[in-house]
Amino acid sequence: MRRIILLFLIDLCVGVPLSHAQSDSVFATVEYAFSHIDDTTQLTFPKKGKMKLYLAKKMSLYIDYDRMNGALAQATRFPNAQPIDEWKRYSLTDSYTKNFDTDQLIFIAPAGLSTYSIAEKIPVIDWVISQDTRTIKGFACQKASCTFRGRTYEAWFCSQIPYSNGPWKLGGLPGLILEAYDVNKDVTFTFVGFENGTDHAVIEMPTGFEKKTAKEYRQYREALNRDTNAMLGASTAGGAVMGRSSAGGPARRIKILNNPLEKTDN
Repeated sequence: MRRIILLFLIDLCVGVPLSHAQSDSVFATVEYAFSHIDDTTQLTFPKKGKMKLYLAKKMSLYIDYDRMNGALAQATRFPNAQPIDEWKRYSLTDSYTKNFDTDQLIFIAPAGLSTYSIAEKIPVIDWVISQDTRTIKGFACQKASCTFRGRTYEAWFCSQIPYSNGPWKLGGLPGLILEAYDVNKDVTFTFVGFENGTDHAVIEMPTGFEKKTAKEYRQYREALNRDTNAMLGASTAGGAVMGRSSAGGPARRIKILNNPLEKTDN
């Protein structure tokens, strides 16, 4: 299964073929457990995911591994349900691809029933490195902190793994970020494991998505959230329960997305 997943990763590109300069071979993989309290009225139901960071010499891809696994399973089980490109597009939702040659970061961003490509420069983060140290799963780490996109983060990086990268948009330290969290613990990236070698998987810059600027996307997403929250507010008047957990657990309300991952533009 691992081999199949990596072959799927090789062909994640959607759209026209890319030049060799826009693709790069993966040499290592990092796994993180991601958690984000996106609705402050439901603190016990954060958004969660198993995330993978694929590292190449000049590029990296941070992707929802569960989503990619699910897309692969559906494409394999129902090969005629929809074109393979649609499964690839779905698997790339919420992914972040960095191209260090061009100083570009591409976020494949969901909004409503659509998915967009948002391009920006790879963020330059003003880290403050402290003398605090700790060991994470056998790796000696050092602490750093920053304020980024409206949150104050603490991160633990490992100079023994000399890749200036990390989960999501975080990076720029003299070593791989193994763990990071905002000081309120609304957002956490927890290190699960590191692995060298990925059976010749290749990262390519995603294409074929409608493009929006970060400002256009934020305004569109905010408008959708306002409309959705207004509708839910009317639907839940009087304390009506809107849904149940998929595992048949206790009833809970549909989420109101009032705590975005990025609270500001800088």
